Amino acid sequence: MLWKSNAKTRYDATQEELTEGTIFNLKDNKLGICIHKIHYLGDKLFLNCGALNIKDLDLHTEDFEEAVEKSKEILKCKAISIRDSVLAFTDDDEIEFCKY
Repeated sequence: MLWKSNAKTRYDATQEELTEGTIFNLKDNKLGICIHKIHYLGDKLFLNCGALNIKDLDLHTEDFEEAVEKSKEILKCKAISIRDSVLAFTDDDEIEFCKY
């Protein structure tokens, strides 16, 4: 998988290693998956996923590869939960009403 890094180009025309960035967006994805650091919190990594309404979820790691694996599991669980909710809705043909 290809990640876009915000690693900066320095004034002396050298470039930071791409792994030294603070924001890593998964390239060519429609879910808006991003693993990033938050200023003043050290090197801890967090997950954002716009399509699933996940913002700044602490991944409890500073290791990028571990963060990716944890993110995969989190997104997989969230997708299963959404799928189950959608199926429960689409499989129910009975319309009833109740009072709040």
